[in-house]
Amino acid sequence: MRKRYITVLAGIVFSMMLFTGCGSRRAAEREAELQDEINELRQEIDDLRAGQDGQDADAQAQTPADDAQAGGNGEQPADNVQGNSGQNAPSGTGRISLEEARDIALARVEGATASNISIELDHDDGWYVYEGEIFYNGMEYEFEIDADSGNILKWEEERW
Repeated sequence: MRKRYITVLAGIVFSMMLFTGCGSRRAAEREAELQDEINELRQEIDDLRAGQDGQDADAQAQTPADDAQAGGNGEQPADNVQGNSGQNAPSGTGRISLEEARDIALARVEGATASNISIELDHDDGWYVYEGEIFYNGMEYEFEIDADSGNILKWEEERW
C-alpha cells in the first residue's frame, strides 16, 4: 500500500511539474532580465568610449612622463630608454607610441632599463592596450597600459 501511495504521489508531482513548466517560465524571465542588463552594460561601455574620444584632446596635452608622475608615486621617468621608432601605435589620434608606453612602465621600476622590458600592443574588445613584463632585480612586473591615454590599467608585482 505504501508503495502505491508513493507512486501516486510521484505521479501527481510530475504532472504538476509538467503543467507548471517546473520553473522554466521563471528561468526564461530571469534570462530575459539578464540579457537586458547585458545590453544596458554594453550601451554604457559604448557611451564611455564615445565620451573618452572627447577627453583625448585633454589627454594629449599631458606627456606620458606627466601621466606616470600623476600616479602619485613621485617617480621620475626613465632617462635612458632605447627603442625602435618603427614600432609605434596604430595610426589615430591620441595613441601613445610603444616607446612612450615603455617609458611609462620603466618609470615605475627604478633602475630598470629597456633590456629588462618586454612589451607589445594588443587589441582586446575594441581597446588598444600595451601589455608587458619587466624582469628586474628578482622581481617580475606585469602591466597593461591604455594605448589611448597612457594610463596604467594593471600593475602586478611578483618575486621570482
